[in-house]
Amino acid sequence: MFNFFKLADINPLPFAFKKYIPKKIFNRLKSLRNFFKYILICLFLSAGFVQATNPADSLLLKLKTANNDSVKAQTLIDLGDAIESSEPNRAINYYKQALSIAEEHAQENEFYQELLITCTRYIGIVYHNQNANDKAMEYFMRSLRLCEKHQHKEGMAASMNNIGMVHSEARNYESSIEYYQKSLNIAKELNDTFGMARSYNNMGVTYANMGNIQLAIENYQKAADAFEILDLQYYRAAIYNNIGTYYLSLIHEMGRNDSTLIYYQEALSFFQKAAPIFQETNEQFDFATSLANIAQTQVQLYEFLPKNHPKRSSYLNQSIANAKKSLKISKRINSFETIYYSAHALKEAYKFMGNNNLALEYAELIIQNNDSLLTQEKEHTIAEIEAIYQTEKKEQEIEQQRLEAGKQRLRFNALVAGVLLLGLLTFSLYRGYINKKKAHGIITEQNSILEQANAEILAQRDELEAQRDMVMSQNHELEEVYTNMTHSLQYAQSIQAAILPSEKILQQVSPDFFVMMRPCELVSGDFFWATAFDDYQIFCVTDCTGHGVPGAFMSILGVTALNDIVTRHRITNPSEIMGHLRHNVIEAMSQNDPEQIHKDGMDMSLCVFNSRTRELHFAGAGLPLWIVTDTPEVINLSSPKSIKTGDFSLLEVKGDIMPIGKSPIIRPFTNHVIKLGSNHIRIYMATDGFADQFEEGTQKKYGISNLKNLILKNAHKEFTEQKNILEQTFDNWKGKGVHIDDVTVLGIRI
Repeated sequence: MFNFFKLADINPLPFAFKKYIPKKIFNRLKSLRNFFKYILICLFLSAGFVQATNPADSLLLKLKTANNDSVKAQTLIDLGDAIESSEPNRAINYYKQALSIAEEHAQENEFYQELLITCTRYIGIVYHNQNANDKAMEYFMRSLRLCEKHQHKEGMAASMNNIGMVHSEARNYESSIEYYQKSLNIAKELNDTFGMARSYNNMGVTYANMGNIQLAIENYQKAADAFEILDLQYYRAAIYNNIGTYYLSLIHEMGRNDSTLIYYQEALSFFQKAAPIFQETNEQFDFATSLANIAQTQVQLYEFLPKNHPKRSSYLNQSIANAKKSLKISKRINSFETIYYSAHALKEAYKFMGNNNLALEYAELIIQNNDSLLTQEKEHTIAEIEAIYQTEKKEQEIEQQRLEAGKQRLRFNALVAGVLLLGLLTFSLYRGYINKKKAHGIITEQNSILEQANAEILAQRDELEAQRDMVMSQNHELEEVYTNMTHSLQYAQSIQAAILPSEKILQQVSPDFFVMMRPCELVSGDFFWATAFDDYQIFCVTDCTGHGVPGAFMSILGVTALNDIVTRHRITNPSEIMGHLRHNVIEAMSQNDPEQIHKDGMDMSLCVFNSRTRELHFAGAGLPLWIVTDTPEVINLSSPKSIKTGDFSLLEVKGDIMPIGKSPIIRPFTNHVIKLGSNHIRIYMATDGFADQFEEGTQKKYGISNLKNLILKNAHKEFTEQKNILEQTFDNWKGKGVHIDDVTVLGIRI
């Protein structure tokens, strides 16, 4: 008996055996799909369509000679299709290469947009076939978003269908039905009859798993009607067979009750609809199976109906006729499975008729076919039992020898221990006598010393009480000073918070971002700053000299100067912005204290993103820029320092080794230009506070390499989760140790 598989948008497998069939038979028939693929490849080769012993060979030759990206991308997809079932990981690699080409040209024409959608969905399907449903869901959702962006209705329907299948396998049945229904609505809008059949069938499977009989049957029937319109008779017959099997499984699960007769009649009706279609399409195995299903159902109807029922005898006679016909076909095609079920129906029928000789004959046929399927498994089981017996016997002999040896060791150890204990007791008694004699002399001497020490302690006690009173008075004065200082710092903190920008300003740049700020005092020398106007989004992270109050003053100076340079004068070149800022800092710090210009300044990492040209400009003073991307080859960087984990790479762009302030070397800051095209990247900027933090109990710094690896390892996660991981890592590293510097880390996606 058969159950119908869910239909994916490509390569649907029509059906699979029910759970009651032996596992070995099920696995053997499951391989039919690969067998059919092999037959198709042979047909192509014999017809001259492929000029190689392996279809992939000619495609690899075509890939080497491809003279444009469109041919190359299509060939990569064909290569992935050719090896998807045998080498899925290699197929994914080909699909991803085609995906990169499509992403590069996606803005040019609709061909590359459709190619982008197809590659994304195909990758998801291969992951789904590998049971990697988390990765499959990621690519199905990406495909759906691309389809929605480009209004690709057919792709939306296919992606929603695939998402529904993943939810169904995870037993998220309500979400599964929701996506199947969305796919169905689009198929109706496009008048796509096969798409409607696919959705109806998959909803039927899900409703069946939920135990909703009515909706399962309704959707199966709608799928069958749609396949009839398309003249796909084989699919229609398979669904009829599926419905019949479902009714019998309900009887098996619920037991016989008032609904049993209706379920038997419905099952028989659908099996009888499937059989002639399989016969017309010359599907001999399926035709034999349908006849066996009919015969078994008719036997069970005979057993269930009362003796005076007018059709009871005819059901038994029809069962014998159908089972014999199925048995004849099964023997011709050498199908042990259908021989088994046909013989089972004949055995039951002849038993009810009282013909025990024929019933016994078919029972022997059942045993023969069952034995032919299970002989190898039995031999393997017997060998395993024999091996277990021999192993247990050997273990018992070893255990007996071990116990005997243990007894001998125990006797010897007891003898040795007795001798040692006797010697130790004698030595202890002698040593105790000597120690007691010495202790008596020592105690006498110590009593004299203690009496003298007691007099000195009494004098020291009086002196300590006087010192305690003085310390308590000083402590009270210090608490008042500390309280006043804390109130002043808290007020300074509120002033700094009012002047520095809030995190909401970053929403003008991108909705996906996080900011981790950990000042080591109430006020901070670190700050971030951002603004947006016209086509420009500008943002930076800055580390001012010192921390606490001095750093806070420098941060206010920096924010004020940036507002004037960028917001007021509309300067958008990063190197020019930092040059003007350096001039302002030097001028401000040299007015009244010339010596201070050698000490105070800022380190900065500053980015300007042009949303129209998709160019990212960067300049740095002592701080680098880190770019995380899954397509590092399309980002134009000169000699980047790169590290890689999984699909993502981290590219580092160094800043200039000079501060924003007075320094021995003063030259224009370097302006780096990075062309992004249609690629999305994750940007990270950080001050040195995280990397310089010492581990609790040691003098070991966390290190810049560890910070970059931590960011790269978690770059695929949501920014909120990334921030939590950074904060937890910092807290665990620092522990109860001293927080030595202000910490700021900014992550943003553009």
